[in-house]
Amino acid sequence: MLRFKIMARLKGLLLPMLIGGIFVMPASAQDIPANATKNRYGSNWTCDEGYQRNDQSCIKLVVPDNAFANGRTYGTGWSCKRGFQVADKENKCEKISVPAHAYLNSSGSSWLCDRGYRADNDRCEKINVPANGFLTNSSYGRGWSCVHGFRAEGDMCEKITVPANAYFVASGFGRGWNCKRGFKQDNGTCEAVTVPANAFLKEDGDAWQCDRGFSRINNACSAIDLPANAHINFSGNGWECDDPYRKHGDRCEMPER
Repeated sequence: MLRFKIMARLKGLLLPMLIGGIFVMPASAQDIPANATKNRYGSNWTCDEGYQRNDQSCIKLVVPDNAFANGRTYGTGWSCKRGFQVADKENKCEKISVPAHAYLNSSGSSWLCDRGYRADNDRCEKINVPANGFLTNSSYGRGWSCVHGFRAEGDMCEKITVPANAYFVASGFGRGWNCKRGFKQDNGTCEAVTVPANAFLKEDGDAWQCDRGFSRINNACSAIDLPANAHINFSGNGWECDDPYRKHGDRCEMPER
């Protein structure tokens, strides 16, 4: 009895799919539109070359002159050939006008100026390099830099005058020199830094700081007079009260409760 029921059920499933002995393909395989090919995996499909998907159909691409079908499923479906570009608001490719002293870039979609020239609207202008200058590969700015010992001043390279007790600095801004350690800049010269007793030259070398336990008073370092219940602070050049004392003038007092 059970075997009879199973056979009847299988017959009911297969019968609608058989018409005159021909197997009817699933609807997903029948829905492939004209000019399309079923994908190798899954039930999706792809438009043939030269066609582009439009909803559930494949429409023929209209590729303009000097263009080629790019196989993309979005956009126009075509791209301009090397040396051509899409005309503004038009479905066509126009030749790129390369000015004198320029060349097409690697993608062929635009142009770049030769070395020694830079773009100025739709042309390439020659870069004027002054004496004691040299061309750079930068696409912005002046397009040139000054050689060692000179710096840019307007359209020229001016010689940098390094004063006594200073050294040259290769920088595009500033004086072009710094004072040696132990000296400080003063009106275009380098003056010696006078370090008082109980002090040391700071890391930058152009100023001094009092030793720990001393505080600066004018141009000298005086020993810190610690009041009761106080200690030298983090900087080493002042003091603060121990907890729970609070600073009151030049002494440490317990806070009122």
